[in-house]
Amino acid sequence: MKTFNSLAEALQYHPKCPICFSELEIYDDKHHTVYFDYQSYNHLCYELIDDDLVLINKDNDSIDFIVRNNLGISYDQSFCIIKPECKSIKGDCLFSYSILCYFDLKNNKLKNISLCAEQFSIENDNEKLCVINNLYDRDHTEYSVDVFSSAMLVEKLPLINLNFKNIKETLTKVEKMVLFI
Repeated sequence: MKTFNSLAEALQYHPKCPICFSELEIYDDKHHTVYFDYQSYNHLCYELIDDDLVLINKDNDSIDFIVRNNLGISYDQSFCIIKPECKSIKGDCLFSYSILCYFDLKNNKLKNISLCAEQFSIENDNEKLCVINNLYDRDHTEYSVDVFSSAMLVEKLPLINLNFKNIKETLTKVEKMVLFI
């Protein structure tokens, strides 16, 4: 699994969508928009389960814990998944990647920042929407066709290299692998 030395490095892994070159918008694992601190624009604000907040400084990976509900929950270590997603102007591009970050709340730092997943969609020759999802933390690729159908089937494949310069080639490679399962 690819690891990063800092959150800033991880966010520069794909500064724009590698397929349509649109801007990426950042979400957390609950699919809330992770917003930037309005005063400095260098902090990500991440909401924990009990509505407490963790402010992550993108410049130095330091974190600040903000208690909002005072429920008495003790966090020794927690984690977040930050998900930059394509914000395509046309709305027809579905690309995202997920960054797994662990909080060390005792030392107020991020640690173990890694690439968790990359996902994109593409239409195949039959004009069906296909989704290819590399799950690096699980060491496999998932492939699904016609994701809006109730009969959608997800195929689990060995992990493949994604070629964003030629996604049709990647799709062809995956479809050939599916034939031999």
